[in-house]
Amino acid sequence: MVPLTGEALHLLRRLVEGQQSGLLIRTPRGCEATSVSLAKAFSALRANGLFPDAKATPHDLRRTAATLMGRLDIDQMTIARVLNHASTTKATVTGSTYDRHTYEPQMRRALQALDAEVRHILTDECGADNVCAEEG
Repeated sequence: MVPLTGEALHLLRRLVEGQQSGLLIRTPRGCEATSVSLAKAFSALRANGLFPDAKATPHDLRRTAATLMGRLDIDQMTIARVLNHASTTKATVTGSTYDRHTYEPQMRRALQALDAEVRHILTDECGADNVCAEEG
């Protein structure tokens, strides 16, 4: 379980509005979204010029999120939990047997910080050293 915050929670609430039950995220044909359908959707976005790097994949979004959280001083174990990397979080006897904490509060704080950082990047005129809004 990963807590949703900020814009992700806002988008999910919009999807749920008026829906009694069933899938929230569907393919264009109304089927359950899978990693294959996500890859196809990402490919379509690339074809329409959304991602300038023709080699970009959905994993690049995970990599970017992990990188941003690391830059925000979020520890690697929390990042691994957000990414659902059981190989990291369950790699020891402590993690696989003894530690039963959900880490939901830590993941929530990490995702709130990530949401704020993405908002800052998207709304700041010069959010990064090499990215500035175009002058109109």
